[in-house]
Amino acid sequence: MDDLVGHSFLELVHPDDLEGTLAALTRLKSQEEILSFENRYRCKSGEYRWIEWRSRPDGDLVYAVARDVTERKSAEEKVGALLAEKEMLLREVHHRIKNNMNTIRSLLVLQAETVNDTVAKVALEDASNRVWSMTALYERLYQAQDFMEMSVKDYLPVVIEQIVENFSGKARIDVKINIDDFILHTKQLQPLGIIVNELTTNIMKYAFSGRSEGVVEISAILAGNLVTVEVKDDGNGIPESVDSENSTGFGLTLVRALTQQLHGTISIMRGNGTKLILRFPR
Repeated sequence: MDDLVGHSFLELVHPDDLEGTLAALTRLKSQEEILSFENRYRCKSGEYRWIEWRSRPDGDLVYAVARDVTERKSAEEKVGALLAEKEMLLREVHHRIKNNMNTIRSLLVLQAETVNDTVAKVALEDASNRVWSMTALYERLYQAQDFMEMSVKDYLPVVIEQIVENFSGKARIDVKINIDDFILHTKQLQPLGIIVNELTTNIMKYAFSGRSEGVVEISAILAGNLVTVEVKDDGNGIPESVDSENSTGFGLTLVRALTQQLHGTISIMRGNGTKLILRFPR
């Protein structure tokens, strides 16, 4: 104790904590109670220890309770370091996946350009678009703070706009996009992106055959815990022989499988074009 005589306790406060400590003292002088305040004090050995304070002013007096929380702060720092390392690794994984997908897509595009068979060419182009819809998701996850979930509004419009651009040389199609801002887990976003890719691609390919213009409306809303995605066009309409439950075409078969993965349902409404409605629980 003799070592402390003639010295201010502020001399023992860690330099980085001095400003905060002075601010806390100002609050106490204003008769404001402080429920929790942490700073570091230098011990006789020269080591700094973390102290948590609870202080209550009473006129010219201050009643305070102090607790050594050094071990807790050390544990928090270790957890923070581990989380930072995990985030860095996840970013690296997403970056590699994205790059690999870009490579696969480039190979599919190159192969499609060298194929003379129309059916094979279309199949390769469709496969390229499917890969791109997944690449777009990983691109945005790589840029986001959270790798496990994302707003639908930040993802689906990008997928749709790319498809529209791919068909920009054909009929004048007015595409109206209305996507609500709600969060989905990546386990749902990936199949959802492929489904929207399939439905939008089919519309752009077939709905306006023989026509110079048309309108496509794509929406996604969350009501309660139910997600509803509608893809609507005023085109020629899907033939009665095409059914979302029994179609053997690869596109709708894929959509059906991904809808089951989402534990959802998909239905087709005909009349003045076609409306496809996808519903699934969040």
